[in-house]
Amino acid sequence: MKKIIFILLSFSVFTAWCLVENICSAQSFTLPLPLDMGPRALGMAGAFTGIADDVSNFYWNPAGLGFTERYGISTEYGISNSNTTTLPASWGTHFTYYYPNGAITALRTGTGLSFSGIPEGKNINDIFIFSQAIPFSEIFSIGLNLKAFSPNGGETVGYGADFGTLLKTQYFRLGFTAQDIVAQIGGRRSNPVYRLGAGIGPFGTVMIAGQVDLIGMGEIPEMGYVFLPRVRTGIEGWLAEGRFGMRAGYSIIPLSMIPGLGPANFSTCGLGFSIKLKYFSLDYAYTIPVEGTTADNHTVSMTFMWGKTKAEIQAEEKERLEAAERARKAEELLKLASFSETLARKKEEMEAIEREKLSRDEVIQKLKNEMEKVRADSATMAHQIDILRIELEKMKADSTALSAELDKTRSELEILRAQIKKGELVAASEKEKALALEERLKQLRQYAVVDPLLKEEIAKQIAKQVYIKETPEGLLLRFNRDFFFKGRTMERVAYRSLDVIAGALKKYPGHAVTINGYTDSIGNKKLNMEISEACARAMMEYLVSRDIPEDSVFANGYGPSNPIAPNTTKAGRAQNRRVELIIYKK
Repeated sequence: MKKIIFILLSFSVFTAWCLVENICSAQSFTLPLPLDMGPRALGMAGAFTGIADDVSNFYWNPAGLGFTERYGISTEYGISNSNTTTLPASWGTHFTYYYPNGAITALRTGTGLSFSGIPEGKNINDIFIFSQAIPFSEIFSIGLNLKAFSPNGGETVGYGADFGTLLKTQYFRLGFTAQDIVAQIGGRRSNPVYRLGAGIGPFGTVMIAGQVDLIGMGEIPEMGYVFLPRVRTGIEGWLAEGRFGMRAGYSIIPLSMIPGLGPANFSTCGLGFSIKLKYFSLDYAYTIPVEGTTADNHTVSMTFMWGKTKAEIQAEEKERLEAAERARKAEELLKLASFSETLARKKEEMEAIEREKLSRDEVIQKLKNEMEKVRADSATMAHQIDILRIELEKMKADSTALSAELDKTRSELEILRAQIKKGELVAASEKEKALALEERLKQLRQYAVVDPLLKEEIAKQIAKQVYIKETPEGLLLRFNRDFFFKGRTMERVAYRSLDVIAGALKKYPGHAVTINGYTDSIGNKKLNMEISEACARAMMEYLVSRDIPEDSVFANGYGPSNPIAPNTTKAGRAQNRRVELIIYKK
């Protein structure tokens, strides 16, 4: 608010002072038309008052600074060439520092070169411009230029002011500038220049612009106060995501419409291009004479920028908020997953209790029925129980005898092998006896779930690291995952143990291996399933790499299923994090 009040007061005081100077002076003049500024604008033949979106806003429409969001510096040089010595060349250069909503510019123009004959210092004009804009909304802004003139190398001084407005939407722009509305140099007031321009961008990357300038020419005998019109049109397009721009334009001053100013019109054509990076841009324009002039213009500028735009700040803030939101949602999902897992576990427990209750009821009913049946035929039931008991005892005796016979046969075979090796027994009958014992040993091994020699081979090498137990399903080898794995990767000790197992499987063929992975109940169930399967597959792939047939090794992941200890304690959870190998005969 203080900035707005300061600008309005400054403009009011400056305007009042200039009006007093103009009233006190009866003389007026039109400032000589300098080189137009800004390669982008010149490439569009000056149809830029309604566009006004680069550093040349100080010249075409100061209201465009209301949409400036970065800081930057820009330097420009332009020259107008002539092929005659009677019309010297003109040149112009400026240095501008701009900031959000404002700019400070030092501008110098000149006429003639060393061969023109114009005295030194008499063809140099310096202009210092302070520009400030006030954005009233996201689409509308007004702007003000305060200017100090020093023509002919400081021969005299002067002051001036420009005013501009700009309406800017996504596809349409409309701008107005009153240039030199109050200005005087050496006691003489200047005539104003009014610019009205519009632009339309229906395709996003293409802008079509049109503009009409009214150049005050002062009092002309028999005509009164005269404004000289100038019509400008231009088009601009951007390629490569806004990094390369091209433009063209046409400008005409219809001098033939005003008697006494000339039979011909004054018209030019503009061409230009830009290379634009995030913090740097290079712009060039070439103005081609068409009618009424022989001078062509070359203009080039470089601009360096820094700082962030509102869109970039908003994008960063949006990204930060989205990241925080993603983190919050992830935390909520983890909590929800943990809560869902707890609910699922409670549900499973309730279902288990319900099943147990139903099972208990069914068992009770079945027992009642059985009791009724037993009461009805107790003698038959007792006889069947006796038969089953006898068969069970027989099976136990057979198993014991089979185990004893296996041990005895193995011992006898070892003794015979030792004797044969020493040469103590060479008779054919003894060799036949040894062969018979080997055949009997093979038969006994066939009845076992797993080859006893394979079990012995494995147990004597890794029993200290791996829990080993013979079960009805086969030989169980239990690997504690915390000891043998780091995450999903096996430790060296695991590879050494698997080498022993692979060697035994190749030494005693005819076996298959099922590898089952398990986890505790903590964490996401799906993730636990993936971890358990990954560990099991890692062991399977290593055994296959050690020449164990793929059709003899199988891997499964069961996650938190089939715990062997309570998950309510740290020690219990550690026991449940395991990988189990079951070796059995095919």
